[in-house]
Amino acid sequence: MIAKRKRIGWGRSFKNFRGMPRKEITDVDIPEKVIIPLKQGYGEETEPIVEKGQKVLAGEIIARNDNNISSPVHSSVNGVIDDFINLNFFGIKTTAVIIKSDKTRNWISPLKEDVKTNHGNDVSWESFSSEEIERRIYLTGVSCLGNYGIPTHFKSSPMSTADANHIIINCLDSDVYDLEMTEILQNEELSKFVVGIKLLKKILPQAVAHIAINKKSKNIIDKLEGLLDHEKDIIVHPLESKYPINLDPVVAGIVLDEKISPYTIHQNKGILIYDVSTILNIYEGVVNGKPLIERIVALAGEGYIDSHFLRVRIGISFDQIINRNVKAGYDIRFILESPLWGEKIEDLSLPLDRTVNCIVGIVEGNKGEFLSFARPGFTKDSYSRTFVANFIPFKKHIDTNLHGEERPCIFCGYCEDVCPVEVIPHFVAKHVERNLIDDYLVKYKIFDCIECHLCTYVCPSKIRISDYIREGKQSLIKMGIEDPGSKAFSNEMNLENADSLNKNNGETINE
Repeated sequence: MIAKRKRIGWGRSFKNFRGMPRKEITDVDIPEKVIIPLKQGYGEETEPIVEKGQKVLAGEIIARNDNNISSPVHSSVNGVIDDFINLNFFGIKTTAVIIKSDKTRNWISPLKEDVKTNHGNDVSWESFSSEEIERRIYLTGVSCLGNYGIPTHFKSSPMSTADANHIIINCLDSDVYDLEMTEILQNEELSKFVVGIKLLKKILPQAVAHIAINKKSKNIIDKLEGLLDHEKDIIVHPLESKYPINLDPVVAGIVLDEKISPYTIHQNKGILIYDVSTILNIYEGVVNGKPLIERIVALAGEGYIDSHFLRVRIGISFDQIINRNVKAGYDIRFILESPLWGEKIEDLSLPLDRTVNCIVGIVEGNKGEFLSFARPGFTKDSYSRTFVANFIPFKKHIDTNLHGEERPCIFCGYCEDVCPVEVIPHFVAKHVERNLIDDYLVKYKIFDCIECHLCTYVCPSKIRISDYIREGKQSLIKMGIEDPGSKAFSNEMNLENADSLNKNNGETINE
C-alpha cells in the first residue's frame, strides 16, 4: 500500500558534497585483538559468562543477563579471553572484554547447541513461530538495535510485543553523507529487507508497519509495491528527504500525521523505529542464524583518501579502521554518524560497537580565508543561495570553520524556516544568551527542540543557536523546571544511556 505524498516546508536538502562514500564494500582484516563492551546498543550492561584464559569462538555468547533489559553479547573473533577492563565508552562506563584473536574468519551460530561452523538452518523462515523468531532475534544480539530495542518475550525492551502500535522503517537518506536507498536496496538486499519486515511483523502482528523512503527512489518504491502487494498493514510512505526528517521524532510525526514528543514516542505511543541495517540484521539473525559480530561502516568526508564502506568485526579500534586511509598533512576531526549531530571521537583507541554506521572525517578549518564573503563560493553550501555552488553543480566542501566571526542576529528567519518542530530558535537563543532563563522558555517550546543543529548550520551570522538552546534546557532542568515528558522518559528508562535519544554533543558545522 502506498500512502499519499506529503509536502514538507521545513528542513534542508543536502546534495552533491565531496567525500560521499562509494558503494563498494571492503573486508577489513580480522584484528589481533578486540575490545568488546558488555553494554552495546539499547539496554543495561550484561554479565560475563566466560573467564580469563578461556577459548572462545566468533559468535559465541560471552555475556548475557536475562533478568534485566539487555541482549546477549558475543565474541566477534576466534581466540582467547585475555582480560577484563573498565571502559569509558563515550561517557558510558562499562566492563569490556579483551580477546586475543587467531585472525580466522569463520563463525558459529549461537542458535546451535553444538559448536560447529554451519550457519543457520535449512528450515524456511515462514514455518517459524513468533516465539522462535523472538528467540533468534534475542540470541543473535539483534534485539539491542534501535532506540528502544526490539520487543521479545525476553527482556530486550521495556515495551512488550503486545504494546507496539507502529513500526517505522526509516529509509530516508537526508543527512549529509547518506547513501541513496537505490544504491543500498538492490537485488538480493531488497528481498532480504522485505523478509526482515515480515519477520518483525510476525512477532508484532497488531502493529502497522510504515516504510518511510525518499520519494525520488521510484524504482525501489515500485518494487516494494509489488513485493508487498497483499500486505495490508505495511504502508510505503514516499517523502521529501529533507534533513532532519531522518531523526526519530520527525519521521514519526510526518508518517503518523501528528506531533510526536521525543520523550514519549515509545512508551506513550507504542512507536518503534528502525533503520535499514537493523531490518537486514533481523533477516541475517533469523534466517541464517548469524550473530551480530560485524558491521558495515561507511567512511565519509574529505578527511579520507578513499571514502567507501568497510565490513569490520565489532570490537576493532577506530584507529585500525581508518588506518592508512587518512589524508596526510591535514588536521582531521572524526565524528560518529553525522557532522551535524554526531559525537566527536576523542579517543581513536576506543572500539567500534554494534550501533555504529558511519565514521565521518572532516578537515579542521583552522585557517582564515581572506575576504571569504566576497568570493564566488564554487564549493560552498549556502541556505541564502548567495554562492555559485547553489546554481552550478560543483562538488561542495565541508570543514569545521565558521567562515566568519559571530555577528548580531539580523532576524533573517532562516532558523525558523528550517526548524521541524516549530520552535523560534533565534528568540529562544537570545533569551538564553542574556541569561533570561525561566519557565517562560517552556511556553516557547524549548523542550521540543530535537537538537538537529540545522538552525546553527543555516545562520548567516554564525551564531551557535543550538548550543544556546541546549544550555537553556540544561539550566531549566537544574532549576527544577523540566518538560514532563522528558522526566517521565528518564524515570522509565532508568538507564545510563537515557539521553542517547538525540545523541547530540554539539558537534555541528556552519555552512
